Amino acid sequence: MQGRTLPVKLWAAYMTAVRSVAIINSILNGIMNPRQPNRKSFSTRRNVYDAPELYQMAYSYRNIKAEVSALIRWFKKNSGARKTPAAVLELASGPADHAIEFAKRGISATALDISQTMCRFARRQARQRSVSLKTVNEDMIGFSLKHRYDLVITMIDSINQIHAAKDMIKHLRSVAACLAENGLYVIELAKHEKEGEQLQDVQWSVRRQNKKLRVVWRPLTARANGKSYKVSLELTADTERGRLQLADVLNVRTWSPKDIERLVKKSGCFRIAARYANFREDVRPSDREAINCILMLRKLPNVSN
Repeated sequence: MQGRTLPVKLWAAYMTAVRSVAIINSILNGIMNPRQPNRKSFSTRRNVYDAPELYQMAYSYRNIKAEVSALIRWFKKNSGARKTPAAVLELASGPADHAIEFAKRGISATALDISQTMCRFARRQARQRSVSLKTVNEDMIGFSLKHRYDLVITMIDSINQIHAAKDMIKHLRSVAACLAENGLYVIELAKHEKEGEQLQDVQWSVRRQNKKLRVVWRPLTARANGKSYKVSLELTADTERGRLQLADVLNVRTWSPKDIERLVKKSGCFRIAARYANFREDVRPSDREAINCILMLRKLPNVSN
């Protein structure tokens, strides 16, 4: 019996010594090389519209309150029907920041977007702000709504999601069909390179609390051609939990004001009521601050719904 138990005792003693050495080495390593915070870094290729928090943060430099105030002011000036719009529809709304701001001011607001994820996010944002918001999961090209709106808006150059002239005309007619009499449609266009000019990368950064987001909009076509082209949209977010890099490739179409005005006339539904170079009315088209071209369209009389 004694001969059989001795090896077991020796093995146990050996393992105890090994564990003791490991513990000592771990302590010494911790002293010499302090552990860094557990910050993960990973990349993914996914639809940016499935990351609504990052998408919203990317455009959080916008002054939504001031922009909505300008839209209401322009409505009063150009509609000739009401002092303020009673009902507003935001198209390609994404997080629906503008629609929610209208709702906060007591105006009936609806947000339409093709992304179910964005619609869910918009509803959650509205609940957190204790306002009522209706969302519609539809394509902005051809849609039909029972409700009638005094004001329809498409912001942040989201009109670039429409690629063909025939689809733009269909879009304009869909908008006209859901507008009330004397209703107005506002399209915000960004300033782009003219046809034949070299397309440029656009980069910006946003910091909010403990998060930093870097956005890179990189055209994958060398020169503007007046047609659809692909762009790479890259979002890099640094947070306490680590770094997230998200990349997506989008198909977009650059529409100039002249393009839109030509198709507005062809649609037979609208006339140009006003043009603005910025949400500040003191900015002229030739000024450096004129980074937008904002068209206000007025629904023509006798256009059927």
